[in-house]
Formats: sequence, C-alpha cells, structure tokens
Amino acid sequence: MKAKILVVDDDQQVLYLLGELLTREGAEPHCVQSSPQAAERVERERFDGVFLDWNMPELSGLKLARRIRNSSVNAHCPIVMLTGFATPELREESLRIGINFFLPKPVSMQQVRVLLNGIHGLMLDERRTAPRIPVHTPVVCAWDQHQVKGRTLNLSATGMLAALEEAPPLQGWVNLGFSLPRDPQPYELTAHVARVTVFAGSGQAVPNHQVGLRFVGVVPETLHRLTEFVERSQATLTA
Repeated sequence: MKAKILVVDDDQQVLYLLGELLTREGAEPHCVQSSPQAAERVERERFDGVFLDWNMPELSGLKLARRIRNSSVNAHCPIVMLTGFATPELREESLRIGINFFLPKPVSMQQVRVLLNGIHGLMLDERRTAPRIPVHTPVVCAWDQHQVKGRTLNLSATGMLAALEEAPPLQGWVNLGFSLPRDPQPYELTAHVARVTVFAGSGQAVPNHQVGLRFVGVVPETLHRLTEFVERSQATLTA
C-alpha cells in the first residue's frame, strides 16, 4: 500500500517538486497550499506522514504541527519540517512539539528517499515490527539537571531500548549521546520517552530501568547513517 503523505507549502513550485519526488518514490502525495485547509484535513483524514513548511501565512508550520499532535487521528503521525534555515530556537521549539525530521531546502531526491524510509520505520514501530537489532553500547541520557549512564539493548533507525541507571519522566524529552561499532562519528540525538519499565528489587548490579526512546528532529544524513548500520547488522545476523 502506498504511503499517504500530506505536503503543505505555500510555495507552488516547492509543492509541485515534492509531489513529483514523492510520486517517483512510490508514495501518494496530497499537496495543499493552504495551511488552514491542511488543518481541517488532519482532523478527519489519516496520513502516514506530513511534510510541513515552517514559514507559511495564516497558520505557521509549528502551529500546524501542534494541531497534528493534538488531533485524534494523526497524533503519532511522523512529521517532517521543511525549512531554509533552522535556528537553535526553531529546533528547540520543533523538538518540544514532536517534529520527527528536518528537511533543509532545496530538497533532493536522495533526502526524500531517506525520509520516506524513516517514515516507514516509524509506521512499523507503531506496529512493533520495525527492524530492531541487538546492540549493547554505552549511552548517556540527559534531561533537566540529570545525566545518567546506561547501555543500549536494541536499536532501530528511529529509536532504541536502553537500560539506564535512572528513568527519565515518561512522555518527556531527553538528549542522548552514544557511538556505534564501525561508525567513527558519535551520535547526539534528541528523543521522546515512549515507555518506561522498572524492574524493582532485581538484586543485580546492573541498570534496572528499561526505557523505550523514539528519536525526534533527525536530519536526513543522520537517519541515513542509522539505517545503514541497522541494515549492515541485520545482514550479519542473518548470514
């Protein structure tokens, strides 16, 4: 089944280009130039992903993203924010809202392809069938005034399960730092705390908080690295 993608941009040329790129990649784009019209559609139609321009009249990309996160049918829909520039303030506000990916303008076919793979991964994560591989590597998790250590248990291109010394607040936001085998560049990502499992009284000298984390605000290059690592690891495990 084709991925049903809502594309919202007041620039007709960008809208046409994204529609063409998504169609070539096998998706079903629904292109809308009016953000208020898009807000009405997300309240009554289910989408597999949404591409939003940050700078739009009437209803900005951030305001529309909030509408999506508060909607009954698209609250967990992957959101890609389109922007020609991403200031620290914009990124921080976007992450608080729950933007999953950033797509810088001008867009390219490779970037769209990578982000569609990421959207597909998030849809599979919702069904708990996304490709997850066992990975045991140190991770640092920080929020508010807390900074705790732990180890990853498994990893997908869009999230991880980690065992931490202390659990962050459920549904909160954390900053992660970790490295992966055979990948020289460390990762620094923001994540949403999707679930927390505590094994009280285990009596073992190991972290006893298992935390499910979903990455947010990922740029295409980082998503591509994560996807390649998962695919390489899968091939090794099945060889």
